[in-house]
Amino acid sequence: MKNKAAKSYPDRINLNSALSERVQAWQKQIESSFKGALKLGRSELVNFVLGEVQRELPQSLLLKVFNEHFDEIRFLTWAKSQILSAKRSGNSITLAELRAGLLSSISNEESAKVARKRIKKAMIESRADTSDLAPQSLDSNTAPQGAAQ
Repeated sequence: MKNKAAKSYPDRINLNSALSERVQAWQKQIESSFKGALKLGRSELVNFVLGEVQRELPQSLLLKVFNEHFDEIRFLTWAKSQILSAKRSGNSITLAELRAGLLSSISNEESAKVARKRIKKAMIESRADTSDLAPQSLDSNTAPQGAAQ
């Protein structure tokens, strides 16, 4: 009995059920198109398809990834670390500058507007969520509750 060398799969990827079904459909399509004379395993097929795609994702796909997966908390956490890092090195950077830099890779102006709105909303919501932590300022038009006016 031969001792087969174990295959190494260092970058295993789990597919959701819809994508797994798509790969199976591709396999069946290949088998039926070539009358069974050609058969590819799942990994071989996925590697082949990925190998046919450009090395860099097109702008339209980057935007789609952004729109479907943007996470406000992750953005704000990242922005905080960037601001703290800049301060430690004696520099300063604003949230607006970070936002602009993040969006500079999106070339389609209409798409960039949508992305800017999502990031701006996250920034506004983060301020609202922390406003109760900020010291209250009093001006001539406001008075603490219960205070005589």
